[in-house]
Amino acid sequence: MKASRFVYGVAVVLSTALLASCGGVSPSLLAHSDISPPSQAQSIFPPGGGAFTASYSGKFRYTGCVRFHTGGIFAFRGTGLASFLHRSIESGHLTLSILTCQAAGYATWTSVRDPKASITVTVHSCPVLPRGHSLCNWAVMSGTGKFAHATGFGQVTFKLGPRRYSDRWMGKLKY
Repeated sequence: MKASRFVYGVAVVLSTALLASCGGVSPSLLAHSDISPPSQAQSIFPPGGGAFTASYSGKFRYTGCVRFHTGGIFAFRGTGLASFLHRSIESGHLTLSILTCQAAGYATWTSVRDPKASITVTVHSCPVLPRGHSLCNWAVMSGTGKFAHATGFGQVTFKLGPRRYSDRWMGKLKY
């Protein structure tokens, strides 16, 4: 009998130690310590920013530009991956100037994981977008959610194919 009480006592002590080490600590103990449980509102995005890269591809609509006659448009929508946004959706619209046939407009990147987190950038200094490549500059115009105070700039290369486009964004982003 004494041996079974001893075994029972050891089992209770070991069980208590095991629960304490696995997070089974009483909430009243947490209230009186410097340890606090993780916040439920923690962001799914890393803080800060840094070097930014993104690659998207999708469908586009393009109407050319005839110098001094009419402007044109390049409207695009695709999916891809971006730093800080991860899997995301891109949509944008560039207008081609009737005087210079230079394109300018905007693009918006929206996180698939958190649709309330988006960044809108201005796109400017784009030469005419013929089939092939076009190198343009971009700068952050606004953001929402985690990116409400975003700033940044860089360059984008658009590549147009018969019915699809792809692009590659590079630069710096702070949020």
